[in-house]
Amino acid sequence: MIFNKIKEYAALTSGDFNKMFKGLEVPPLPKAAVRLLELIRQGEAHLEEISMVIESDTGLAVQVLRVVNTAMFGIPGQVSSIKKAVSILGLKSIEKIVTAQAVIGAVENPHREGFDQEAFWSDALFRALAAREIASLAGMEEDEAFLGGLLQDIAIPVLLKDWWKSYGKVFAKARNEGRRLSSVEQEMLSWDHAQAAAWMAAQWQLPEILICCVGVHVYDIEALVEMGLDKGAPAAVCLSSLIPSSLSPEPDFVPLARESAKLGLSKSQLMVVLEKSRNLFQQTAQTFGIKNDIGSCFPYLGQERAVQLNAA
Repeated sequence: MIFNKIKEYAALTSGDFNKMFKGLEVPPLPKAAVRLLELIRQGEAHLEEISMVIESDTGLAVQVLRVVNTAMFGIPGQVSSIKKAVSILGLKSIEKIVTAQAVIGAVENPHREGFDQEAFWSDALFRALAAREIASLAGMEEDEAFLGGLLQDIAIPVLLKDWWKSYGKVFAKARNEGRRLSSVEQEMLSWDHAQAAAWMAAQWQLPEILICCVGVHVYDIEALVEMGLDKGAPAAVCLSSLIPSSLSPEPDFVPLARESAKLGLSKSQLMVVLEKSRNLFQQTAQTFGIKNDIGSCFPYLGQERAVQLNAA
């Protein structure tokens, strides 16, 4: 049932979007990553072949091993070979790692005013980890939630790079007025970065559930309930999108608490999610090429934030 709903949503990313986003340059993924994703999609992948494809790209192989050996997977002992990593984790987790590393490496820093590349990826990783923890609590797809959380805002740097003259005004207005970017986008453009991200994910031929996750992450829970998507990874990604940015001078956790309650998550559970995500962030940030000091923007949830959550 959920999968059929996801397929229905994924179909919405075709048609007019191909015309609307014509001229938007979708960064190409590394050949090894593309080949690996093709093999996994075709369902004909064997351990030996998967290992050989990853090993054909030295940089990708190194990154895969670095991520595999982080606290995120909790594997006892050091994994030193791609073949062992694939056999221990399985194709779903390997697909997640390769896709994450491929996209992070492919998307360039637009070097535009008001955009902080390090903060962008810090936010993305923290939200991805939180989405995974939420999915774990709610019995949703954890791997899809993590990757959807990581890629949810992937269109923003691409839009800033390619369409600065028009999109830069939207980005600046949202920043200056302290408003959610998607609402300003809909107001000024009649579309938002979530739709653009879903279109990009489709161009990369990513799984439909990921296209759905990034495409609906700006929706509220009521909308997901109406679409029948509140029991899967898209809902976890939707909640993660409400985690304040590391650049927020006065982070507001109330919207996150309010929407989480609609999925049955208690405030104490949400506190645990955020705390676990913070700890994992500190342990994995450098592995994903993110400077660890940015993690200070996600401090321990002290008394002030606990009160803020409980007041929601």
